[in-house]
Formats: sequence, C-alpha cells, structure tokens
Amino acid sequence: MKERIVFIDIAKAISIILVATAHSQLFDYFPETISAMSLIRLPFFFFIAGVLFSEPVSFYRLALKKADSLLKPYFVTAIFFLFVVFIVKDIDIEKALLGIFYGYVSVLMLEPLWFLPHLWLVLIVAYLFLKLTNINARANITKVLTLIFLAIIGYLSLEHFQYKAFFFAGTEYALIGLPFTFDIIVMTLLFFLSGHFFKNYAINFSLSPKILYLSLITFFTVVIFTDAYINLNRKIFVSPIFVFLGSCSGIYILFSLSAYLSRHSSLASLFSIIGSSSLFVLIFHGIFSIIVYKTYKLIFAVDSSPVMAICMFLASIILPVLLKKTFERIPLLRALYFPLNKSR
Repeated sequence: MKERIVFIDIAKAISIILVATAHSQLFDYFPETISAMSLIRLPFFFFIAGVLFSEPVSFYRLALKKADSLLKPYFVTAIFFLFVVFIVKDIDIEKALLGIFYGYVSVLMLEPLWFLPHLWLVLIVAYLFLKLTNINARANITKVLTLIFLAIIGYLSLEHFQYKAFFFAGTEYALIGLPFTFDIIVMTLLFFLSGHFFKNYAINFSLSPKILYLSLITFFTVVIFTDAYINLNRKIFVSPIFVFLGSCSGIYILFSLSAYLSRHSSLASLFSIIGSSSLFVLIFHGIFSIIVYKTYKLIFAVDSSPVMAICMFLASIILPVLLKKTFERIPLLRALYFPLNKSR
C-alpha cells in the first residue's frame, strides 16, 4: 500500500509540475515543447483526480468536505491577494470580488486558481452521475462507450456558453462563461471519470514495454504530424481525435515515468514531497513566480532571460512546498489552508 501511495504522489507531482511549467517564462524558450504538453497537462491532472476519488455515502458530506479542502483555500487566497493588490493600485474592488465568487478564469486576478472551484464542481457532478447511472457496476465496454459519448458532447458544447449576448430588463449583457467554469464540465468530467473507471489499473499499474513504445510512437506522431492542441479553460480544442490519441498515450507515458521514478528512492522521495504539496504548488506557483520576476528584474535590470525563467520555475515549485511546511505549524493558517479534521 505504501508503494502505491508513493506512486500516486509521484504522478501528482508530475501533473502539477506540468501545470506550473505552462504558466512559467520557460514557454518563451520552449514554446513548441510546452504547447505539446497541453495534450497531457489537464487531462492527466483530472485523470489523477479521478483515480483518487472514492464515492462517499453522503452527497452533503462530499460537498462540505471538498468545500473545506478546495473552496476554503481558494476564497482565502483570492480575497487576500485582491486586498494586497487594492493597497498598491487602484482597482474596482466590487467587480474583482464578483469575479472571485463567479470563479471564471478570465475574471480572476490569479488565473490558476480556477482549478480549485472547478475541481470541486467536477467532484460534485461526478458523484451525482455515478449515483444516478450506477455505471460502476456495469461492464468496462459500457464505461468506454460512456466516455466516448461524453467526449462527443463535451467537444460540441465547448463554445456554447462563451461570449454570448443576452438581454435582461432591457439591458444587453455578455456571458463570458458559466460560474466555476461549468461550461467545460463535460470535458473535464470525461478525463476525471476515465481515471475513476480504471483506478484499479492505475493504482496497480504494471509497466508494459510494448505499450510504452506504442504510446511514445503515438504521442510523438500526434505532436509532430498534426496540429492537435487543447486549452480547456480557453475553450481551444484543435483536432479532437488526435487530441484524445495524444492524451491517452501521454497519460500512459507519464504513468510509466511515475513507475520508473518510484523505483529510485531519492527521486521518489523528492517527487512524493512535491506531490503531497500539489495543492500549495497549484495555489502559489504564480505568486512566487511574480515575486522572483520582480526581484530578479530589480537586481539585474532585465525583463527576461533563460536564467530568470529557470529561477522563476524552480521557485514556483520549491517555495510552495516550503510554505506548506510553514503553514502546518501556524494554527490560524493551518485552519485556513488545511481540512479542519487535519488542522486540529
């Protein structure tokens, strides 16, 4: 059991490192490589979330428990950052507060925070879907057909709610998207349920060299010879069939990498620490990147450089991990950023 937990923590670490990489200045120097990782980044993130999901008995218990672990740190961080910005510059604080409660990526001052309310929403919708369909009791072929159906519906609905005009009380409004980025729920639910349906295969993952070689060939063929690209929060989904081929093969490659790293104790320990701190990396990687950027620019008077990009990226991973250790020791911060049953 311990090996399985380490293996999953390593997978979580790889997932969150990919997210931080996409939001870093490394993109300026490796745009094609990081763009290619779009095929894996969010699909793997939600796939891992699905692997870790266990159906609770009570809907209300799930909603409250996950609100405590996801929505609480979301609101605390977003509101605190808002007031810090309000102190140093003139902003429309009412509009910014509405943006926080709306939880849509384009109206958030810290864009990566959109993951937290959306993941909470995915967990709620997944619970209801599983309870209403009882699909866990059905054959794997039924589950696969369900995933194919979700993929089709999700792709067709991606742009349905984006930037739509509507009238209310004689006034025209523009709908930028649904609260908590609900408009992409079918697509993220697809990857989440993929992980949940096949969690036993994932947890008991056994590396097959043949499947790994096939996955590598498939992934690099998609990357090199197609224009497949995915950016869910921006509703960009190019060449859907190739996206799914790239995502599926990429997920297998990353699980293989996790299995390899788990066999090397020093690397396994390092990645396990990052994986167990993934929530803090998700929340704070952007903030620490900004701090390092401002500091580096002040000292060296440059706007961009490879060394700066590397420093910003490393800080976005290492400093949130250290911050988690610090918050664990301070009762108030522990209560704000950790589930209450763990903060006592």
